[in-house]
Amino acid sequence: MGIALTIAQESESGGTACWRLSDVENISVDGADTVQTAHEIVTENVWFSNEFEVFANETDGTQRLPFDHHMLAGMVAPRGFLVFDNLGYEWLSPWSSYGCMTAARTIYKALGVEQSLGYSEAADHTHCQFPVQDQGAELDAFVGKYLREEQVDANVFRTEANFTFDQTMWIDWDSPDLT
Repeated sequence: MGIALTIAQESESGGTACWRLSDVENISVDGADTVQTAHEIVTENVWFSNEFEVFANETDGTQRLPFDHHMLAGMVAPRGFLVFDNLGYEWLSPWSSYGCMTAARTIYKALGVEQSLGYSEAADHTHCQFPVQDQGAELDAFVGKYLREEQVDANVFRTEANFTFDQTMWIDWDSPDLT
């Protein structure tokens, strides 16, 4: 038996957020950045190869990336993938994460399993502390459907921020029907 369900909790920059979108979301306020970008992550830790610095340190370098994190999320398909995010930490790029997972969901849609990618972005709570009252039912539904094989509705794709993401600005192709 393979992996039936992947769960990401507040991975955002370097995880469920797309680098291209984080660059757009980053608005300098008094010289300070508001979200973590690729440029900053390569100076903070060793999570990425040194080869990534070429894209991270060039102006508009992330626009030239041959891939972004929506494609990594798409590699989980058709299996269940549930993403939990937190609006309370602007630094972690909540809009970028929402937009990136919106784009990833088009991959799931092409495979006929759109609802297998769930996204839940809750209001401010302590970082990496799971807010059971806000997201517990969504977790239970995905665990029930993908790990216990229960016949439950696990369709969730929401943000409490009322973000919008104009896919036409980022996706210039139609999602094929691969079912």
